[in-house]
This record gives sequence, C-alpha cells and structure tokens, in this order.
Amino acid sequence: MVNTGKSLAIALVLISLIPLVAIQPVTAKATSELVLLWKNHFSFPPGTKDAGRHWSSPTVMDGMVYIGATSVVNCFPYYPDPPPDYICDWWSDFYAFNASNGAIIWSYRDETSLIQKSCTVNDGIVFFGVGTFDNGAILALNASSGALLWSYTVCGEISSPEVANGIVYFTGCASVNSTLYALNATNGNRIWYAPDYGRSSPKIANSIHRFTE
Repeated sequence: MVNTGKSLAIALVLISLIPLVAIQPVTAKATSELVLLWKNHFSFPPGTKDAGRHWSSPTVMDGMVYIGATSVVNCFPYYPDPPPDYICDWWSDFYAFNASNGAIIWSYRDETSLIQKSCTVNDGIVFFGVGTFDNGAILALNASSGALLWSYTVCGEISSPEVANGIVYFTGCASVNSTLYALNATNGNRIWYAPDYGRSSPKIANSIHRFTE
C-alpha cells in the first residue's frame, strides 16, 4: 500500500527482494501500458554469498518518497548451509528519494535494528520505528535533511506511528502484548503510555484512539 501526501503522477511497486521501482499509474484497462519511470539498484558488500532486501511500504509527501529497507546478508534462510566461520549480518537504511526521478536525496543507516513498518511524515518530520524482537526505538528525522532529531527506546518491535495534534502514537514491546505510547512529536518526551494495548498500529480520529485486537 502506498501512502500519499500531495498528488503525484507515479505509482510505486515494491517487488520483494529486488529494486524499488516507480511506474505511471494505470487503470484496470491499461495494465499493458505500464511505463517505467525509474528504479534503484542497491549493491551488497564484497564477498556476499546470498542476501535479501526487505522494503517497508513507501510514504509519498511533497515530492519525496520515504521508505525503509532492511538488508540481510549471509543469514538463514537466504544462506541455508554456511561454513563454520561465516558471518551473518543485517542493517537497515532509510531513504528519501526524489519522487520524479528516483535520485536519493538523503539516507540514514541503523547498523543494529530492522525497519519493517511504514513511516509517517508530519510537519517536516519523518517518524518511523526500528527494532528486533527484544529491543526497538522510534526515530524522528528532519524530512528535508535526514538529520536525527530524537529517538525513544522501548523493549521490542515498533508499529507504524500515527501523528495528531503534535503527539506521535505507536505501539512497542510486541512480545508482551504491546504498550501504546504517546510522545511529544517535537522532542520525543513521553506524555503517557498504556500497557496491554494490542499489537495493531494506532489510528486517531476526532481525538479518539482506535485499534483492533
């Protein structure tokens, strides 16, 4: 699913473990007339035996495409029969692309965690979660430059965030039925939290928190 901000004459296609691709939007009657606008290839380190790249869903806003990608190198199941001295490695990159031509405007790398959910862009800030089963964090980056503004650490995987009225909402600690957090979107200070919330991403409508079990 592609989250859209201002209208753009492109559609994004994420084909599992291969490049990010942008095509012109089509109707059901025009699927044979797809036109490739741009695509991005990404290289892996020298000596890589097998690897995968997992994309989050993209968010399009103000002529930019924001998307996370987790790279897994020489790890099971991509490398099912490694030698005894092999090294399994993973990292995540978060990108801001020019939506028209696919040029990378900026990127941010996290060496230790996985980006698995889509981001939210609000008031010039990009919010997204990184994490593994036992640790995670919500990050806030400047949408124009990619500079890290703040981060907030929790005990596990992070949902896609939701922002409303200057507050960023997300769930974390999925291994223990998740906790709903509300943080100040400007500085990351915690305003409140609610345990045993469930694992779904929060949705805000008319100042009411909506979720499903």
